[in-house]
Amino acid sequence: MGAGSTKVFTSVTLPLIKDSFFSGLVTSFVRSITSISAVILLVTPKILFITVRINAYADNGNFGVACVYATILIILAYASIGIMNLCTKRLYMQDKIE
Repeated sequence: MGAGSTKVFTSVTLPLIKDSFFSGLVTSFVRSITSISAVILLVTPKILFITVRINAYADNGNFGVACVYATILIILAYASIGIMNLCTKRLYMQDKIE
């Protein structure tokens, strides 16, 4: 109808794939924040990631401390999902207004 490819992409394609994109983003973020195999390769003596600390405390028999760290990790993951959901809703509401 005379619109350029950029206009079609931004006004038609992006609104259609936005929900799937953010859903994939949240899923990959949660998987990456709780991933242990890739994180072990990034650990240095100065920087210890929370998943490494959870395993270290569990290996030493400090299950209470390991559970506290696991709870913190779960809270961080849920908070991140909540923030991403708010951003998605805000973007969705802006599209409805326009």
